[in-house]
Amino acid sequence: MANRTWKNLDPDSAARIREYLLQQGGGAKDVISEHECWRIRFSDATLTYYTSGTLTSTPSRAMDPSVQATWNWIDNLSGPRFKPSDKSFLIGLDEAGKGEMFGHAVLAGVVIPTQLESEVDRLIGAADTKKKHSFSFWDDLYRQIDALRREGLVLTIEKIPPWHIDRYNLNKIMDVTYQRILARFLRTAEIDQARIALDDYGIGDTLRRFLRFLGQQGAEIIVTSKADEEYLESRLASLVAKWMQTTVAEAI
Repeated sequence: MANRTWKNLDPDSAARIREYLLQQGGGAKDVISEHECWRIRFSDATLTYYTSGTLTSTPSRAMDPSVQATWNWIDNLSGPRFKPSDKSFLIGLDEAGKGEMFGHAVLAGVVIPTQLESEVDRLIGAADTKKKHSFSFWDDLYRQIDALRREGLVLTIEKIPPWHIDRYNLNKIMDVTYQRILARFLRTAEIDQARIALDDYGIGDTLRRFLRFLGQQGAEIIVTSKADEEYLESRLASLVAKWMQTTVAEAI
């Protein structure tokens, strides 16, 4: 089990969750900061609701099925963490290391068949790719994700060395690289059955035309800021890019 996070919960939903936890045998605990509204111990997990509207849960080390059942109940109440799609393939693109002065920029692309959505969500939904974690954290998480390749998950990684970044405009290199990744993916995934989500990092005209062409062929195209907060495929791509960046740094 990994940690779980639910964001933007309104006070009424949070109150219902608190009442449910207490009814199921949970015990109220003292809050430990001014940012916490309440904290409840349920089995061997601790659920905390914050003034920001975020609810978090630590995992059950004993793999207590009642904790997973409670998470499922909260999911049904709060709705999905990521925006759903009626497409058969979720294609995500993201990068790591773009703003750093040294080291490679890492671009990642993923294809999630919809039958793997819930499993991918379970593994990575609570992983905060913006925070610093140890190499072992990223490596352990990546190994679990990598195991899903046998079931149809597709992952690809491309690195842009710093000497290319110095010589060329990074956004233009990213445009070309992402277009190449998408062209590779769409040889096997049907265009009209794909949703493609990525951050708007300053996409150039060439990639925009390519995305517009894919949209005309029936693909759902999502270009938005903070895509990894709303789209599962972008979150996974962000995680994969961060894992590779951490791996490269560890090897230096």
